[in-house]
Amino acid sequence: MQIKGNYTCIFGGGAVRGYAYVGAIKALKELNICVKTFAGSSVGSIVASLLAVGCSADEIKDILKDVNFELFKDIHFSINKDFALSKGNIFTEWIREAIEKKFYGEEYKKGKNKPVTFKDISKNLVVLTTDLNTFTPLEFSTFETPDFEIATAVRISCSMPGLMTPIEIENKRLVDGDLLKGIPLWKLSNNINTPDSRIIEFRLEGENVRKDGNTFDFLNSIYSCMTSASTDFIMDEFGENDRYDYIKITTGGIIVIDFNISEEVKERLIEMGYTDTTDYLTNHFISKKLKIANYYERIINLLEKLIREIKYRNIEKSINLLKELYLFLSDKYKFVDSDILESILTLKNDILSAPTKPSFFVNKKFKENTSLLANAEILKKVITVKKEELISYVENIGHTTHPL
Repeated sequence: MQIKGNYTCIFGGGAVRGYAYVGAIKALKELNICVKTFAGSSVGSIVASLLAVGCSADEIKDILKDVNFELFKDIHFSINKDFALSKGNIFTEWIREAIEKKFYGEEYKKGKNKPVTFKDISKNLVVLTTDLNTFTPLEFSTFETPDFEIATAVRISCSMPGLMTPIEIENKRLVDGDLLKGIPLWKLSNNINTPDSRIIEFRLEGENVRKDGNTFDFLNSIYSCMTSASTDFIMDEFGENDRYDYIKITTGGIIVIDFNISEEVKERLIEMGYTDTTDYLTNHFISKKLKIANYYERIINLLEKLIREIKYRNIEKSINLLKELYLFLSDKYKFVDSDILESILTLKNDILSAPTKPSFFVNKKFKENTSLLANAEILKKVITVKKEELISYVENIGHTTHPL
């Protein structure tokens, strides 16, 4: 059974730690998570683009096997501008070939096929990059740049400063999308955080397990410290909300730019991704969904009472029910979908500003209740759908998983 609702799946960066995504993808498939939109930055953009063109976890694993320093051997040195080890040409050809092979299948001919653009694929895809001139995000996507080549967008998103040179487009100096990892990645796009979609954001993090290592170990520890602190803050701020799920994959002390890690380490990373994703989705994910579904049920019950009082045009009782609703929500704002909260606020304002009419009784009456009733009914329906989606997740995802 496939769960109701659609997810947008965002894969953050982490260079070689990206092998963990192979295991994460296996877990998502086993648990029937329906993904409508794939998004990613840095190595996450590689994974997102390959998923968007239809690659399986095993196919992505085979493609990632080619990730090593050979991809950056087109050495580039300049003391005047954009110092980097690589021009990125070999990397671009590598990801272009991987995308085109899957997209064209038997019709693939190296260097002969039309470049695959965002509009060519059936899945929505968002590739996140950073403009160094303004320190702001720029997305390449199905929504914003349908005619742009996916492979070039991925090359830009993977342009880690110092490793690959930036790409200049329309006075923008574009590099690695993961430079803005200090905020939720869904904030970097206007097309990810939509009312009809929930979000799973993956964050690859490391640990400082080497206390007496070399310079690379030291730099890796600094990078891990910075990104891990940001991830913990973001998860604390948004991780309990209905719309957002954060899966933190902890990869130990693996150095992010050690592109020549052994097969054993790669398999261990894949296992980490599978284990952390499965553990989240079959434990915290389920308890969180049940908790929020219960909150929504209580809101629905209060709205039903409110709708009844609006039908009878009872202003005072409607206001009292609004007070009861807001008292209930006072400590639950971090759980409830922001669009629902906004709609409740709008309904409250409409009720408080609604025209009144004289009454033979002490209590005033609404002069007109048609629009108030319609808005309250729509809100109730929206929350009911949200609640049913949450219940479907719980019913679909059991506590028994399958081995790799």
